[in-house]
Amino acid sequence: MPHKDATLDQVDSALQEAQIAFLSYKNINGKKRAEFLRAIADEIEALGQELISTATRETNLPEARIVGERGRTTGHCRMFADLVLGLKPEWIPLFLIALLYQSLISERCWCQLAL
Repeated sequence: MPHKDATLDQVDSALQEAQIAFLSYKNINGKKRAEFLRAIADEIEALGQELISTATRETNLPEARIVGERGRTTGHCRMFADLVLGLKPEWIPLFLIALLYQSLISERCWCQLAL
């Protein structure tokens, strides 16, 4: 499917709709957020080979890479759903440490952490 360029009005409209969605989303409870995140993961997987083919064509990345990215994305959606519900609280410290580590490495910063 070929892409189409958006007009400034369409971009403005999309931004306004995103703002409205955020104002609604920020007030929903953890259970509903978790359901939403799991639904996103399910819908991404339901796209099947069409998503893989489109992403491969649009990015020129190998299919195996796209399949891996899809798995990583859906896995993250489900992991965050679990965190929102508090089902796996032991993940939170490890997750935050991993984010910090990734940030430090990506910026080539060195520091000492007192854990």
